[in-house]
Amino acid sequence: MERQAVALGPARRELFDQSDSLLGDIPALVIPFTSALAELPAPTYRARFLDQALHDPPTVELLRGSADDELATTAIVRSVVKRLAHLDPAVVEGRARLTTHLLSTACADIEERAERSGDAPRWRETGTFLCDAIAGLLQAPITGP
Repeated sequence: MERQAVALGPARRELFDQSDSLLGDIPALVIPFTSALAELPAPTYRARFLDQALHDPPTVELLRGSADDELATTAIVRSVVKRLAHLDPAVVEGRARLTTHLLSTACADIEERAERSGDAPRWRETGTFLCDAIAGLLQAPITGP
């Protein structure tokens, strides 16, 4: 868990330093994750492991203690929340949780399908696709309470 977090921190900080908008913040969260997955030898199990870990409360607490990535991630999340200040805070929190699940579950699914098919996962395209999907999710209109 720490190895994964340490690998993401510097890349997230670098992308975030270049961001001037919500659409710049999102890649700072997503692209380092999918890029790290692209660097792993096949077959890889990391996305599936992390997806399972995110559904285990004690493991989630361990993840929160990953200092190197935590500072970068916290800064990015704060920026996203600030940029969405026009929305109800409960909506922003709910969408942030969905973003985490979307990212982890989609990557785990892609990793599993790649292993079954024998084709290499297309992590670069996946990262771009997820950035677009998350941008849509975060900026979607609110149609009910």
